[in-house]
Formats: sequence, C-alpha cells, structure tokens
Amino acid sequence: MPQIYADDPHSFVYLQQDLGDQSLFSLLNSEWFPVKDKPAARFPERLFLLYKKSLSCLLDMQLAGKDCIDYSKSTPSASFHRDAMHWDLNYFKYFFLRLLKIPFDEQALENDFRSLVDFLQTAPSDYFLFRDFQTANIMVMEDEPYFIDFQGGRRGLLQYDPASLLYDAKSYLPRNSRTELLEYYVSLLETKADVRAGDFLHYFHSAVLLRLMQALAAFGFRGVVERKPGFKESIPPALDLIDELMQDWNLPIPLREIHSCFVHMLTVKELRSF
Repeated sequence: MPQIYADDPHSFVYLQQDLGDQSLFSLLNSEWFPVKDKPAARFPERLFLLYKKSLSCLLDMQLAGKDCIDYSKSTPSASFHRDAMHWDLNYFKYFFLRLLKIPFDEQALENDFRSLVDFLQTAPSDYFLFRDFQTANIMVMEDEPYFIDFQGGRRGLLQYDPASLLYDAKSYLPRNSRTELLEYYVSLLETKADVRAGDFLHYFHSAVLLRLMQALAAFGFRGVVERKPGFKESIPPALDLIDELMQDWNLPIPLREIHSCFVHMLTVKELRSF
C-alpha cells in the first residue's frame, strides 16, 4: 500500500506516498500486448514475477485482514454478503443480457442466481476481500507491487480476489500462465493458512463465474450505455474467458440457464465486433 507520511484527521488532510504512474496494466500494455498475437509469443518473465508477487501480497492481506480491520467502517457493507452477490448478478442481467438482447428464461435464471449465491455463501468468508483486485489497481515501483483502489474492501471469501486478477479480461493473460499462477497461489495458501487445495478449488470457478458476470455488466453499462472508451472493447476478451470456462464446465452445482445464456452470448457475432 502507499505509505501515509502525515495526517490531520480533523481537517481531513493527509500526505501520501506518490507511486508514480506505472501500473501492472500499463506494463502489460507496453510489454505484452504488442507481441501477444505473434507466433510462439511468450508471456514476459518480468510480468509473470510481478503477478506472483501480487498474489503473494494479496494472500498476506487476506489473512491479516481477518483480525486487524474494523469492518463496521466498510462501504457499502461490512461483508460480501448474499445481497451484494445478487446485486452483481442482477447488474449482469439488466446491463448485459437485456441490454444486448441475449434470450433467457427469467425464472430459471433467478433460480440459478439463487443457487450460485447459496453455494458461495457456504465458503469460509472471514478474510479480507479487496473487491477490485485487477492490474489497473496494482502500481509498480522498482519492480515491487503496490495496491490502490481498495475502498470497496470488506470481509469475504478467499477465492474472489485471485479470480479477479487471473480472469481480468483486459490483461490477456495466457491460459498456461493463469494455470501456473493459480497453482502458485494455492501452494502459498496451503503453506501459510493450512487451507487444503481441494477446499479452495471447490469454490474457485464459481467465484470466477460471479466475477466475470460482474465484469461483463460493467463493460455493458460503462461501454454501451455511457459510451466510455475501453469498456466496450473488453467484451470480446471477456467472452474468450467465458468460452474457456465452458470448455471445462465442471462446477459443483448445476447452473443450466446461466450455461444457456453463455452459449447464446458466444454465438452473437456482433459481440465480437466491439
């Protein structure tokens, strides 16, 4: 985190460390995006190491946050509770599916939303949840990661933040790198928190699903409705991640209507042209 050098709480003033303007996303933009589509392109080792450092720091924050944070001061809520998850899912329904005219059965979709939330609510959730742990919020100074934009932090499940980073559509992270990084995070988790890999992975891809639907909703609202640059263009790579997820659709709970929506989404050519 950026250091706070001095503060005056009564005047709401503080002096904070300047981390510069280089983020993990800007490094991806300069070092990975220009070569990612070339034959035999390899993900840069420097960036891979920054991902590993970021995941290691994330886990330390998640574990330390169990005991040292007053979550009563969290905004908008103290935890990533079932209502917050439903808000994200309804965001997806209205600002992606309906907005882009993807057909769905209303009741069946609501049943799937309820099943997904009920399932994720059974995951241990007494950890710090950063909420928006993505490359744009990871500043890099002297090859070390620093984290910003954590005002949505609250108590929650372990799986959501690594899902946010590893399935960030804007990063174009190669699948093999994503797999290696997930294995690295899980190995750290087993060492530092005595959490078994199987227990973590039991919930992981369901958390990925929740995060991807939230991201698609944001891309629809910010990009299509508000016409902000950069959001609409993120829809095609997000669909690639959905496609990848569906190739190994092995969730612990049946989500047939969500699966059906994804099938429809992947057949709409217009979504690939953004």
